[in-house]
Amino acid sequence: MTSLHVEFVKALAWPVCVIIIAFYFHRPLGRLLEALGSRATKLSVFKVGVELAAAAPPHTTPSLESIRNPQAAPIADSSGTLFRQVQDVRPADYVIIDIGDGK
Repeated sequence: MTSLHVEFVKALAWPVCVIIIAFYFHRPLGRLLEALGSRATKLSVFKVGVELAAAAPPHTTPSLESIRNPQAAPIADSSGTLFRQVQDVRPADYVIIDIGDGK
């Protein structure tokens, strides 16, 4: 092999290795970039830096449909279960009543 061929192989070795590794690990690298993209606020490569603004949280206001149809909204109410347990005639050794923080 001539020195021209050796230099050509040397020049292509790193790019080919990087392409093979990126192809093999494309799924984990994609997840890594997605996680970094959601958390990173500043990106700097060599002497060039980019600062990203923080993303605003999504709106948590109720949708128009839930306002129009209030029965569609889920309500966490355990009174029905409590009344069924009180009316049960089977003997019980104990009962646990969790009233939360007491308010």
